[in-house]
Amino acid sequence: MADHLAFAARRERENIFLSNPFIPDIKILFGKEYAVALESRSIIEEMTGYRISDDEAGFIALHIHSGLSDEAVSETLKATQLIDESMQIIEEHLEKEMQKEALNYIRLMSHLYYMVVRTKTGEAVNIDLNEFVQEKYPEAMKIAALICDNMAEKLERQIMQEEVGFLAIHIQRMIAA
Repeated sequence: MADHLAFAARRERENIFLSNPFIPDIKILFGKEYAVALESRSIIEEMTGYRISDDEAGFIALHIHSGLSDEAVSETLKATQLIDESMQIIEEHLEKEMQKEALNYIRLMSHLYYMVVRTKTGEAVNIDLNEFVQEKYPEAMKIAALICDNMAEKLERQIMQEEVGFLAIHIQRMIAA
């Protein structure tokens, strides 16, 4: 993190702006870490003479999360990118933009994050909703299967079948909203 802070201050000094397209996701997934990063700006400014941007604060939030979770920053960023891709897949299939402040949106993002974590650790979901969800919500099930296939490919790991139905329940909430 110290290296990142030094580079962030240097980028500010040299007027180099590094865009962080995952700020909305970081705010939802790592809200506390992002709040701490925003608060740290005054300390960084005091030490370096440069005020970092909100985008840089987002990257710092990833470092904070990494330190707290024992997960490499690159892995946290990869998970965030994968969740962003998943949300885009849902929006494309639903042909509507989701309300990012809605509770169901936040719950879906959190579910996707913990789904990535479970997949990496091999932790199982203890309930199989697939048959029920397929019968009741086939559209949500189809979207969930696409997302799980994409995740499996990107993570280079098998996604447990039970994850599909569990994810579809969250997607159905977005369809019904």
